[in-house]
Amino acid sequence: MPRTSLKPATLNSLPTGHTGATSVWAIHDGKPGHMSQLSGLCSALEGEMDCQISWHDVSRPKRHLKNEKNTPQIILGAGHSTHLRVLRLSLKYRAFSTILMKPSLPHKWFNAVIAPRHDGLRESHEVLSTLGAITKIKSRNHLEKDPAYPNIVLLGGPSKHFDWNNQTILDQLETILEKQPSSHWLVFDSPRSSATLSASLELISDRWGERVRFKPFTSCSSNELSEALLESPLAWVTPDSVSMVYEALTAGCATGLFDLPPSKQRSRVRTGIQWLQEHNWLTSFNDCDFSRALRPPRERLDEATRAANWLIHRYSQWNQNKLRIKKRPRK
Repeated sequence: MPRTSLKPATLNSLPTGHTGATSVWAIHDGKPGHMSQLSGLCSALEGEMDCQISWHDVSRPKRHLKNEKNTPQIILGAGHSTHLRVLRLSLKYRAFSTILMKPSLPHKWFNAVIAPRHDGLRESHEVLSTLGAITKIKSRNHLEKDPAYPNIVLLGGPSKHFDWNNQTILDQLETILEKQPSSHWLVFDSPRSSATLSASLELISDRWGERVRFKPFTSCSSNELSEALLESPLAWVTPDSVSMVYEALTAGCATGLFDLPPSKQRSRVRTGIQWLQEHNWLTSFNDCDFSRALRPPRERLDEATRAANWLIHRYSQWNQNKLRIKKRPRK
């Protein structure tokens, strides 16, 4: 996969005539995965340039935007339902439009697209291909980890990408716990986990005592999992949730992958997971040598900052051209 290399872009790289904080509108559909992507990119933008972020739910009537004091200069969108809204607003305000993930509309209708490589868009002047979806997790080097912190288990649930089976996951979890008797564990489920699976995890936690603590998503704060991933040296993740996989890798965790049979239908997400395994980012359960430490990420993963730098660079070029056209004398 081509990896665009850019020097850090800051407000100083923006064209002459640009003053004050850049107004950025983030158009969202409220879905956790999409919110995580937007949060990660917005946080990275704030770290690289002087900007002001405004959040707008696409489900709200457009009239609520009349109360927005800041005219947008950059408009971001994540989720298919946001694409048409982003396009219309960018035309209305002459703002720089950016879509996260492969858009449902022709991608050349937008000024920029930031999409994971498994979406299949060819990288170009307008398209940045990232190694997976951007996440809100802060990037961390695995060498900064606390080896005494408990390991993490992240469990999802039924999906169209894999044939989910509770008992298969529970059997693999028991093997992982048995093979590493000196380790302590934090086990997280997710909104897609069934009540049956969560009840079984309660029983496993009770049986293993202090070594295993079950953290149901219904009683966890929004930041608890993020903070645990940033501290933990190791995570085992089910492959149904690509966002959890990339959160673990971005946090610098040595990441193991539970094994589930693929569904019959073709899946870009499954192809992306397979690519990570083939390029030594992940270790699958069936390939794991439990007598050795799990392999850490092959390099530090910080796609949010890379995407922010690329976006600022593209916006700077676009704004320069817009100013040049505006100043062109009329004949």
